[in-house]
This record gives sequence, structure tokens and C-alpha cells, in this order.
Amino acid sequence: MLKLGKVEKLLGTQRTDKPRMWRSLDTCMDYLRNELHIVRVDLLDATHYSDGDASRRPRQDASERMKRAHEAAAYDAWFREQVQASIDDPRPSISDDEARARFANRKTALRRRAQ
Repeated sequence: MLKLGKVEKLLGTQRTDKPRMWRSLDTCMDYLRNELHIVRVDLLDATHYSDGDASRRPRQDASERMKRAHEAAAYDAWFREQVQASIDDPRPSISDDEARARFANRKTALRRRAQ
């Protein structure tokens, strides 16, 4: 609960109306100072403090999920660059039939060499 003058406001989470919980007083103070620019706290009330509320364990796979998400984003950016480079390539395009004929000729030549 944040009291500003005579008005009391609940600090809620971003996506829900649930009260904001912190693991420690340090993280709470960091939030107040850095996000809300509150640098002085006159009264700290722990009346409704419950040790079990904010003590949930961090998920061990969160780091791995974030790593995979970043890798996927990097691959997507690389792939889009490759596609754009192909589109921007000034060399003339060839038809599918012509490409298949060229590779068939190469394949035949390689088979002859192998014999």
C-alpha cells in the first residue's frame, strides 16, 4: 500500500490487479527508487507480511527458455537478411526447369567420373 498524502494506493502488478510482491526489502526499494522515483520512505508497515507469499522459487528453466528465445530471434534476423540479400541480388534469375536441367547434367557428369 502506497500512501500519498491522504490517498492510499495499492501497487499492483503490470498485467493483473494482484498486489505487487517483492522477495526482499532491497528489491522493493530498488523498484520504488528506480521505477517510481521515490527516494524517501517514512513508514514501513509489515502488518500483513506473510513469509510464504513472495517466497516462490524461480523456475530453473527460465534461463534456458530465454536463451532459446534469443537464439530464435537471432536466427530469424539472419534468415530475413539472407532472403533480402537473395531478393536484392542483381544476377538474373533462372526458371525451375532450367535449374533442374543444369543439376541433372552435373549429376550425370559426376556419375560418369565415378565409374
